[in-house]
Amino acid sequence: MFVRRNERGEIVALSKVYAAQINEEVPDDSPELTIFVGEALRPQQELTAFRTSDLEMVRVLEDLIELLIGKGVITFTDFPDAVRKKLLSRHDLRNTVRDLNLLDEDDETI
Repeated sequence: MFVRRNERGEIVALSKVYAAQINEEVPDDSPELTIFVGEALRPQQELTAFRTSDLEMVRVLEDLIELLIGKGVITFTDFPDAVRKKLLSRHDLRNTVRDLNLLDEDDETI
């Protein structure tokens, strides 16, 4: 791997190939390189975790809406038409997936 450093000697750029501005060769197992790559990937990892959390929350909200409708707290017709269409679409998708046995609906884990 080849790196470019700033005036403080910190790695600021990384390349698999030699380039005019990225020309210092560093061993692949360099701890300094590992730290740089880890710091560069951290925002992406956090974003991935946030997206995973969003997907889990969607499921929670779907279940909550079904619960509130089932208890008569709200009615399906209380929602605007666009929301009803989305809810029906999600309901149909969930049933399709359940019919394909791709998800274990008996799993209580969130």
